[in-house]
Amino acid sequence: MREPRSAAARPAAARPAQGRPAPDEAEDLDALRRRIYRPDATEADRRAYGALLARLDEAAMTEAPPGPVPDPVPGPAGRPARRVVIAAAGVAVVVLLVGAVLTAREAARPPTTAPSAVSMWAGAAAPTPASIPASVSLDRGGVRIAAQRTLGGGSAILPLRLDTAPTDGGRLLVRLTSSDPSPIGWLAERPRPGSHDAGAVQVVATDPPALRQGRAGPTIARWSGPPPTQLVVRAPEGTGWSITVAFMR
Repeated sequence: MREPRSAAARPAAARPAQGRPAPDEAEDLDALRRRIYRPDATEADRRAYGALLARLDEAAMTEAPPGPVPDPVPGPAGRPARRVVIAAAGVAVVVLLVGAVLTAREAARPPTTAPSAVSMWAGAAAPTPASIPASVSLDRGGVRIAAQRTLGGGSAILPLRLDTAPTDGGRLLVRLTSSDPSPIGWLAERPRPGSHDAGAVQVVATDPPALRQGRAGPTIARWSGPPPTQLVVRAPEGTGWSITVAFMR
């Protein structure tokens, strides 16, 4: 086997130019690599192999200009993506757990009812048909307007006369007084548009329960569209009242 020659032992003409290894240096490196793995390899062989390897590495770096720094190569294939998937799954689990806790809390809460459905009318009797209203006239700033007045007690339903009612929106004047301090109120209703249920109604104006004992001023409520067709008085059973209703533009 040909013994590898050291760089110092080569003639000057055989030495590589600056930055470029000699053609036979690769063969010498291969021979030294095989020698250092033999049982009789010496420390000099290992030093010679290391020196020649460093020489070739230096020549390669001198010849090739530095290129762009490549992006770091991830570890085993799939590991970065797996970490992202695991992190996203963890966030999803936390979101689901929080949502489940909030849903459970909402389910544990007792159901609430709108004040206008229960608490606003607490103590009021079930409405019954009212007596036939009387026709009256009211003076509004020197102008006489037609109105209807009804006397009753407890909760009642009053049909409204529509002969003077505007058909495209207007104002409803209501004066409600009671015979005792119990709170009473009223709702103006009309058939719900587009409903196939003949009994479905739509509230177009309301005045919640209040103390109306003695003489009280009127309430004026504005509505749009068709006029209300009935007015519901809500009052405790046994509470007498008087109500006057008039349509205005």
